[in-house]
Amino acid sequence: MRVNGTITSFDPPGSQYTSPFGINKEGVIVGSYGDADNLFHGFLRAPDGTISNFDPAGSTDTIALAVDNKGAVTGYYSDSNHVTHGFVMTARGKIKTFDPSGSTYTRPQAIGSGVAAGYYNDSSNVAHGFLRTR
Repeated sequence: MRVNGTITSFDPPGSQYTSPFGINKEGVIVGSYGDADNLFHGFLRAPDGTISNFDPAGSTDTIALAVDNKGAVTGYYSDSNHVTHGFVMTARGKIKTFDPSGSTYTRPQAIGSGVAAGYYNDSSNVAHGFLRTR
């Protein structure tokens, strides 16, 4: 990461379009990219430029939105039934999926110290905030 105004371009391997969404104080970047089949995958770019991709099991589209200063990542994914679920991925790469009780659409948007926050919609399409502890 440079602070002098230099712009560094990057794309995960196989990306047709790249969307970074979050960066932590160490310069770790998370986001999503679309492949040639128009499927989205999560990616993590290390400060040295190494890029790794990830998808929760059963995912058809993965959107990684935030990374905390310890390297935990949160976001959401869609399954084959087009149901949206939340996930948290530890710095070691272990992915845990979740949905608040009554959720029909889960969207974590922020993470700090492994604690994720976001919103979910219920069956009446009413949005509610949530906080998911470690």
